[in-house]
Formats: sequence, C-alpha cells, structure tokens
Amino acid sequence: MFAAITSEVAARLDSARALLVADDLLQGDHPQEAATQRGLAFVALYAAYEHAVRGAAQATLAILKASSVPASRMRPSVLSLVLNAEWQAALESGRARQFGKRISLLDCACTGGLPFSVDDTLFPSDGSHYRPSQLYTLWSVFGVSGPIVPSPRFLGRIEELVENRNAISHGRRTAHDVGRGYSRGDIEARIDDTRAICVHVVGTLQSHVVSGALVAR
Repeated sequence: MFAAITSEVAARLDSARALLVADDLLQGDHPQEAATQRGLAFVALYAAYEHAVRGAAQATLAILKASSVPASRMRPSVLSLVLNAEWQAALESGRARQFGKRISLLDCACTGGLPFSVDDTLFPSDGSHYRPSQLYTLWSVFGVSGPIVPSPRFLGRIEELVENRNAISHGRRTAHDVGRGYSRGDIEARIDDTRAICVHVVGTLQSHVVSGALVAR
C-alpha cells in the first residue's frame, strides 16, 4: 500500500519537473509562458503532497482494518477517527440523548462489545488545505510522536506551497503572476523539498504502523 503511494508521488513530482523542461524551451522567446509553467509547478507539487498525506493516512487505516483489531485495543486517539459514523449518529440523536449515546458508545468500545468496521476512506481533515496544522492533526490522531517534517524549515515550504496552489486554483492570482516570482532554480529546489516532505510523511506513518503503535499498550 505504502509502496504504491510512494510510486504515485514520484510520478506526480515528475510531472512538476516536466514543467521545468517546458520552462527551458520557452524561456528565450516566450518568457511569460515560461513563468506560467513555473507557476503551474506549484499546482503539480501540491497534488503530489496532498496524495502523500491523504494516501498515507488511508493506507494506515486500511492496514488497521485488515488486522481486525477490536476498538478496545486501539489507541483512544485513533477512536476519534475510526468511530466517525458512531460519533455522527450520537450527534444526530438530539440534544437530550446525545451524551447518553456517547457514554454508551465509549462503554462498548472500551469493553470490546462494539461491532464495527474501519472505514479506510476516512481522513481527519482540519480544513486547512494541508497546511502544517493538518499534519499535526494527523500525527495526534495516530499517536505519532516524531516531527511532522524532516526539518523545521520545511514548515515554511508547506505554507508557501499551499498558498500558491490555492491562489492559482481559486483564481486570486494567475499561474504567470505566481511563477514570475521564482527562478528555474527556485522551482527545482521546491521539487526536491516537496519530495523530502512526502518521503518523510509516508515513511513515518509506515514505520508507525509496522511498530504496532496504533494498538493501545
């Protein structure tokens, strides 16, 4: 599962690098179009980063699902996600009943009397469009204690990536406007940094699963 995610991330990063080839071809006679290619690189890099984060989270859930670990043996933080349907049902039961439902749900979960299946399509989205806070949320849910990025400097890279991608995708800025603020070397450095971030996220969650850390001790 994780190997497939790594392979797909690599393919998406290659797409970003292909835009640099286009930049090289256009730079001399068509500098505006070349700048557009550099701007579009942020869209391709975001796609790779998003796939790494969401894919690694869902691969983690898929492995948890296949292991058939009962809710009573899972880390409490993991239950905040995998019992999503049950939490939602409690919320929708009405103000007068919802806390009784929540207490009953936790009693059943803690005693092993709760039949449920892990939905491996879930993702604990915090609405930040994959800014660093999303990684912190993911780490908290799965109980990962290590850093969310290989080095603190990558936090700024993520913020920049999300901001530029959103500006282009939501029409606040054109790809040309974003791209003209970066040189070819700048984009090449950001491709390398995005790769490092993706490798770290996928590798950290894979190691976390293999260690058995999703099971309460």
